[in-house]
Parts: sequence; structure tokens; C-alpha cells
Amino acid sequence: MARILVVDDEMGIRELLSEILRDEGHDVTLAEHAAAARSARLAARPDLVLLDISMPMLTGWEVAQALRSRFAPQARIIMISANAGDIARTGEVHHHDDQCVKPVDLRALLEKIRVLLGLDWTFHAEGGESVHLPPRTIKPPAGSHIAELLKLGQIGYVRGIQAKLEALASESDENEPFVKEMGEIVRTFDLNRYMAVLEALRSDDA
Repeated sequence: MARILVVDDEMGIRELLSEILRDEGHDVTLAEHAAAARSARLAARPDLVLLDISMPMLTGWEVAQALRSRFAPQARIIMISANAGDIARTGEVHHHDDQCVKPVDLRALLEKIRVLLGLDWTFHAEGGESVHLPPRTIKPPAGSHIAELLKLGQIGYVRGIQAKLEALASESDENEPFVKEMGEIVRTFDLNRYMAVLEALRSDDA
């Protein structure tokens, strides 16, 4: 498939994207900041770069400019940010091809990659149907657990979410229906639905 460089200072995001992209057969290189990205692009000669905007030392914008002008002019670049306003900058020369907002919608991101690189693939998530909201008869865990699950969702840390759900299942049998429902959502990598469910539960608990 393709050589993809992921540059993000959040380990959870790097691990998530690496896991998904490698499952799709891609050669993935990870970098946590601009200096690491510079070394990585020399070794990897990436076809595409997933680049976080907010990083220490150099911003994603500066890294994108360097990649496009000197180091990897042929590489496609997708900017990633938790702040949509960071991406919607106007009046400047853009050195990227597309953008993505955190929490990352994995299906949408894979589609962007497919289009930019002219690939033909099928997302290998289990199941493809929409997952319904948990019925009102399912008792959610305490608000502190909901808050922790939301935090994990905000950084897209799927493995962390799964570990937390397993801990809740072990803590009490009462949590099993909730864990089962949320586990189904996580297995489809539908983080937008995951966040919507938790936000609704938090609002009901307020």
C-alpha cells in the first residue's frame, strides 16, 4: 500500500492511527515532534503525512511548509487539530491537501487518504451498521467514569477506552450492559457516536 508518516505529540493518537493504518496494510512511521519527523521522512520517504498542528518546537504549519518545499515535495499532507479554528486559517499559502478535526473520525480519515493517494480499500472494522444509543434501562457508571471515558475519546485512545471498559466490567456486574453497548461502538471505531452517547449520559446525570 502506501508509506505514511504520522506526526503527533500525543502518544495515544500515534498509537491509534498506527494500529488502524497498519491493519490496512500500510507502512507506518511515527514521529512525536518536528525533529523526529525530519529524521523519519529521510528514512521513510512518505507518500502521505498525517500532521498535528499544535506541537512543541515547530508548529505543524511550519513542518508542512518544510516538507512541501524541501524534504518531501511529493508527499500528500493532512493536517490534524483538536481546534477547527486552527485549520480554518485564511489569507495564507496552504502547504497541505486536506484536514481532519479531533476526535478523529476514522472512516472519514481513511476515505481522505484513499482519495488523495488513489487507493482502493475496505475499512476492516467489525460491523458497519450504525450503533443505537443505549436504552434508558441501562444504568451508566458513576460520573467520574463517564468523564474519564470522555477524556480518552477526546484523544482517540481506543486501547485506553477498551481497558477502561474492561475495568468497569470487572468492578461490578451492574456495569456489564453499559460496557457491552459501548464496546460495540468502540469496535466499529465510531468515535463520534461514542462521544455523543457519553455526552448524553453526562447531561442526563447533571
